[in-house]
Amino acid sequence: MAANLTLEIKMQSPFRVGSGLGFAWKLDHLAVRDARGLPYIPGSTLKGLLRHACQRLALTLARDSYGKICQTMEHVRPCLPGEEPCIICRLFGSRFREGSLKFGDALLSPAEAERLLQERLAAPRPPGTGPGESRTQVKLSRIRRVAEPELLFCGEVLPEGLTFIAKVKGELDACGEELLRNGARLLTHLGAQKNRGLGYCRVSVSRP
Repeated sequence: MAANLTLEIKMQSPFRVGSGLGFAWKLDHLAVRDARGLPYIPGSTLKGLLRHACQRLALTLARDSYGKICQTMEHVRPCLPGEEPCIICRLFGSRFREGSLKFGDALLSPAEAERLLQERLAAPRPPGTGPGESRTQVKLSRIRRVAEPELLFCGEVLPEGLTFIAKVKGELDACGEELLRNGARLLTHLGAQKNRGLGYCRVSVSRP
């Protein structure tokens, strides 16, 4: 059955989905942004996080609801070509087959995107500010439980309260949709430095 679902991600704490880039000597980490300079969440990031969440959920109910799940302690090998794939490989794909679901990038809601663009026109700012801010941190030694010397870094952090919308399309039966909806509820954090309190979110799935 063809699916046309909407993912809504509400950020409830500051966060950063990193671009892998920095800004001169001012910022070591920048948030990923689109062509207009607005933050977004790549579809590949959402797909990977949801795959992991759905797999965790399916493993708890596999015997009753979803059958075998590959690459686990009970079924070590992956689903091979010519075999009936497990529900995770069927939805999200594997190295042997394409998944039935296609995840679009999560973009800011139209109202928030317009607000941020208007704020930038009214008060232009350099990268790393508006809507983001620079946050200075140190690297911590997990063994010694102290700050590492000479390892100070600055990263861009985006504010809480932003809402992102992503489209999910593809073939999805009732069982798969139920798993996706419940897996989305398990997704509570995304982005970098979750262990420092960043990236708390709520994700919901709906039909337009």
